[in-house]
Amino acid sequence: MKTILVLSFISLCCIFSGYTQTQNPDTKNLTKEERKTMRKAKKEEDKRKRQEALIVFEQYAENREWVVEAHTVFNRQGESLQMDPTINFVGVNKEETTVQLSFNGLMGWNGVGGVTLDGKIGKYEHSNDGKSVNITMSAMGSGLGVVDIFLTISGDGNARATVSGNWGDRITFQGRFVSLQESKVFKGTPTY
Repeated sequence: MKTILVLSFISLCCIFSGYTQTQNPDTKNLTKEERKTMRKAKKEEDKRKRQEALIVFEQYAENREWVVEAHTVFNRQGESLQMDPTINFVGVNKEETTVQLSFNGLMGWNGVGGVTLDGKIGKYEHSNDGKSVNITMSAMGSGLGVVDIFLTISGDGNARATVSGNWGDRITFQGRFVSLQESKVFKGTPTY
């Protein structure tokens, strides 16, 4: 009896999934060649949008006014943690950089559950290879020490910033790349 009920349930699920799958009315009566042309046009449009976005991101990099709002943070071993992007970020404002790592629900040195480190930028270079914008910089601060930051921004606005210190540690922030004016981050009290 149990087997019959299970088979009946599976059959009903298959029937309902068949009814719910419908074709897009715009492409329903198109030939194979027409669908192929539409897919190619969409691919070209997406590529054009990514290229335009990279030009905008390169302008942010050139102006030195940007923020990576991190929704994921990776430690040196590659373990990931989901984070609040409003309080976890790497940012640059002209000649200064800020790295903030905070955890919700904890009290930290910066008042928002973690640490906020500020530093002065030394070397700063950026480039656009057509697929991504890359930023390489070094910074130094009393709480920050000497760090190297390598940032890669893809055409969809996702960025990955790796912060490496002279103490051997490394942390990677992954999130959305935005201009300083667009960012919605909350900066805590700097540690030093």
